[in-house]
Amino acid sequence: MGKINAIEIFKRDPFFTTSNMLSVSRIPLSAGISWVHYSNGGTMTPILWGMIFIGIISDFLDGFFARRNNQITELGKVLDPVSDKIGAFIFFSYTVFVLQWIPYWYLGLIFYRDGIILTGSFYIKAKVGDVAMSIMSGKITVNALAAYWISVIVSDGVYYWPQTALLWISVACMMYSYFDYAFRFFSIVQHNRTDVV
Repeated sequence: MGKINAIEIFKRDPFFTTSNMLSVSRIPLSAGISWVHYSNGGTMTPILWGMIFIGIISDFLDGFFARRNNQITELGKVLDPVSDKIGAFIFFSYTVFVLQWIPYWYLGLIFYRDGIILTGSFYIKAKVGDVAMSIMSGKITVNALAAYWISVIVSDGVYYWPQTALLWISVACMMYSYFDYAFRFFSIVQHNRTDVV
């Protein structure tokens, strides 16, 4: 298959699909949740809980609508994980730098892992011509990060055993998915196709 660059993906694949809009909506929603939380003096409100619930549901619905409407595209495979990563960047940057409720090294680990995975994804796109789908360990990691972040926000930054447990569970998920993505990366590069695993 010939190589396709990012501009050609946007030209070829429809942008305004239900699944793509749900994916992209998580970026402003993440900023909105952080702003509302800050404006409320760092306390949870029913509105905040509703916004968080919408964000969680949208993460499941975008894939559902893509499959149901037969709209799984190269662009959609890029937008979904990128939206998740930008949303996580917003959430954790706010919690680390503004609230100082999460350690700096944790944010550094997120940046390192996501940076390596994104670099590998761009390399695969350039070499193979296809966008590799997200894998299950990556999706589990996103949920583990979300669970940890919510637990810290709910406890006002105080660490009881659930917060500490979720911290290390999410770290374990990040490390496992990192090596899982690395294994898939070398398999794809070796076979020059994205459907080998």
